Amino acid sequence: MKSPVLHLASALSLVVFSWTAAWTASAAQSTNPQLAETIERHFASMSDVREGGLICRSQVEEVQQYLRKTQGNIPASHRLLLNRVLADGAPLTKFFHAEHGEAVLCVAASKLAGYAELEAIARTAAGRNQIRAAIQSDQSDALVEFVKEELAAKSSQQGQQPGQPASKTAGARIYTVEQFIEAALATPSSGKQAPNG
Repeated sequence: MKSPVLHLASALSLVVFSWTAAWTASAAQSTNPQLAETIERHFASMSDVREGGLICRSQVEEVQQYLRKTQGNIPASHRLLLNRVLADGAPLTKFFHAEHGEAVLCVAASKLAGYAELEAIARTAAGRNQIRAAIQSDQSDALVEFVKEELAAKSSQQGQQPGQPASKTAGARIYTVEQFIEAALATPSSGKQAPNG
């Protein structure tokens, strides 16, 4: 079993590696590399999916529909995975798809622990204003500092260590293609599955 530090370092490296290298690593670690490759190829064929980029429900739904058609009802096509992905209308999703949003938020996510912290601040008016300002100025540094300050303040109020990573749980949010593949391949495949829908 990996130590928590190595596990965190592995998770952060996914943002840094190239699209193909990250997907290849995920597939190599899986018990079903063919499924991982199928998912990778389908996401790669989408014009609005980028390396390290945020994915949304409509994109995952498209992949899951394809999987149902080609492979039947498998754990990777289960609706519970879809529910863990940001909705198309979520504030962070809207910002990501705005002009310059993708570039700024990808850089910010790579400097942070991923998109979870950006999603958290996108829920507040002050956070949305900071994200909007960062996108308009095409600069992520002020946004990253704002997020770190907000997290430190929240952590001190809750008595936690600043920057303490969130634990990986079965219901953790899925933000990227790599995370979707990891969750899809980690889903138990034994026994009958409940209907998708």
